Amino acid sequence: MAGFRPAKEFALSLATGSWVLSIDADERVTSALASEIKATMAYTIADGFELPRLSSFCGRQMRHSGWYPDYVLRLFRRGQSALR
Repeated sequence: MAGFRPAKEFALSLATGSWVLSIDADERVTSALASEIKATMAYTIADGFELPRLSSFCGRQMRHSGWYPDYVLRLFRRGQSALR
């Protein structure tokens, strides 16, 4: 498979649920985030959610210079949102 985007699109094609949480290999879902997602799914009418991403550079978390929060569409209804 050639490249990041084709890999993400392939993974999305295998999804069977009505919602998709698309995260990168170096990202993790904390227990707090999992709880918040479950609570939100119970009453949401939205088709997608952007989550704040904390980027790192040279092994250091970048919380300044406009790097954080970097909101990225990560949770969306399958078929309603394009990967970014």
